[in-house]
Amino acid sequence: MKIKILPLAAAALLLLSLVGCGAGQDSSVSSSGRSSQHSVSRQLRRAREKNSDVMGWLTVDGCEIDNPVFQGEDNEEYLRVDEEGNSDVWGCYFMDCENTAGAGGLQDSVTIIYGHSLEDEADSEKFSKLKRYKDASFARRHPEISLELMSGQTQWQIFSACDVPVSLDYIDPNPSQKDLEFTLDFLTRYSYVDFGTSVGRQDRILILSTCTSDESIRYVIAARLKQ
Repeated sequence: MKIKILPLAAAALLLLSLVGCGAGQDSSVSSSGRSSQHSVSRQLRRAREKNSDVMGWLTVDGCEIDNPVFQGEDNEEYLRVDEEGNSDVWGCYFMDCENTAGAGGLQDSVTIIYGHSLEDEADSEKFSKLKRYKDASFARRHPEISLELMSGQTQWQIFSACDVPVSLDYIDPNPSQKDLEFTLDFLTRYSYVDFGTSVGRQDRILILSTCTSDESIRYVIAARLKQ
């Protein structure tokens, strides 16, 4: 099984363990943290007009995540710039460069979105707040992820909040059935929370991936596409 991690220099890896990503909230976000379907679509169109690298709009209730998702030519392009292209240690949310998100929607078995976080903090910037899913009560209240694409809205049912070693190739967009089954088994077996959601190799998978205080470990939220 191949190993695939983001190509970062040693200094950047150290910095990654200390910082996360942050972005401002749009005024149309409701008190619950979720934008309405109409406003999300409008936001996505506006963001796409400003930058054609915008692939979607990600919303995670309870985590103050309601932002565009970019995709660069490689996995470093949006690592340390803000949504305006200015230098920013927190970077942007971005989709793996090997994923395909065309007019027909997501084309791969596994779609990966990256974002920074601050070590193991659950109240810092960007994907730091995903670490709130280590708490079962929080997980029960916020079981889904919304990803608006140019082709339409998609809803994802979370099945895992898990620490994953970088030696596990969980970010292969189209793994073999054997590798996919191994990854799904690992994610469900070692999840902090039992989400009560079944998942199989026939499912489309969305993974939100971020760092931890251990450079050899990533923290992920994994979800399956709702039919």
